[in-house]
Amino acid sequence: MVVRKLTSADRVSLEKLWSICFMYSINVEEAEKKANENPAAPTGYGAFNEDGEMIAGVIGNELTMNFDGSKVPLVGIGGVVTHPSYRKGGAIKSIMKSLLSEARKNGFVFSGLYPFNHGFYRKFGYELSRDLETYTFAFPLIMKYAGDVKTKLLTDKDDRTFLHPVYEAFTKRYNLSIDRDKDAFNRATASNPYAANDYTYAIYDGTDPCAYIAFYKKNSDHESVLCVRDFAFKSEKDFIKILSFLSRFSPEFAKIEIALPSDIPIALLSSNPYDVQKSVNSRYMTRVVNCEKALSMLNRNIPSPFVIKIDDPFLPENSGTFKVWAGGCAKTEDKADVSLSIQAFSQMIAGYAGFEGTLFREDVELFGNLETLKAVFPKMATYLGVYY
Repeated sequence: MVVRKLTSADRVSLEKLWSICFMYSINVEEAEKKANENPAAPTGYGAFNEDGEMIAGVIGNELTMNFDGSKVPLVGIGGVVTHPSYRKGGAIKSIMKSLLSEARKNGFVFSGLYPFNHGFYRKFGYELSRDLETYTFAFPLIMKYAGDVKTKLLTDKDDRTFLHPVYEAFTKRYNLSIDRDKDAFNRATASNPYAANDYTYAIYDGTDPCAYIAFYKKNSDHESVLCVRDFAFKSEKDFIKILSFLSRFSPEFAKIEIALPSDIPIALLSSNPYDVQKSVNSRYMTRVVNCEKALSMLNRNIPSPFVIKIDDPFLPENSGTFKVWAGGCAKTEDKADVSLSIQAFSQMIAGYAGFEGTLFREDVELFGNLETLKAVFPKMATYLGVYY
């Protein structure tokens, strides 16, 4: 088996492999035509047998993530596939080792993915880092916010670039949030209200856009549900403007469905919290590919220095014992205050459980400096904004 970077010549082979494994149809001639017209190579790695046939592949999307107020490189894993005839042969393990090692050398700090199975990706150092919290409620719960709000319906002819600063301001609030350049933003908020029951509205504070919301109509249990698929706002009062605007749709819809970060207390904002239904989907995993750099970028209250030991057997060059202080980080031979696996560290630094929650894990051992570690690694609200 040979593992190497994908080239432009591998594009059709990868699409054919996806077709076989994900069980959907493609037009091979059309795929070959598109590949000839767009010769750019996929950003990822493939595994090939002795005959040169692609037997597995992984895409490594080169993205930018918000971390403690800074934009850091993240390699987003997607399109993971192995030919059924070659499964259980270690192809993905070999690809992931090459891909993550190369990403680290190229300056990437984090990696993320949406797993088909959490246990499978824990073997490569990933751990659960965000829950998708979706709320469903009837319109009477937000009618108290009804009021005058200036809005504009955008059609498929309208450019959305003027709303991009709203998304930028919103995602600065959250670790893990993924950047969208202006083209990606336009694609994510694209809608055609006349042909697809899909709507995007800009919301204004005076003459300036302060929020937006994109939603579509879904029929569920013989009820029409307003499903929010994307939104952003600049400030807390601008989120209230979103609720105020949504209240106008009570004649057309029975309920609202919206996924929110955990720091937005929708139940507390509602007139009857008992009527708010919440579902949780634990769907996103991250791993740190450069622990020293991630620790050096911490922009948090660090009341006193601490020493942390991290074990990363899948990516040994990422292992080490690090002394961290306000404004810096360096490898050390000092005794560690805490020892933990790369999975536990990745989950903790993302803010998923906070240090106190992390102590419940079997792969964490505390030796001292508890109060400092609790202060540096709190539980935090996170947001993604991009599905890749």
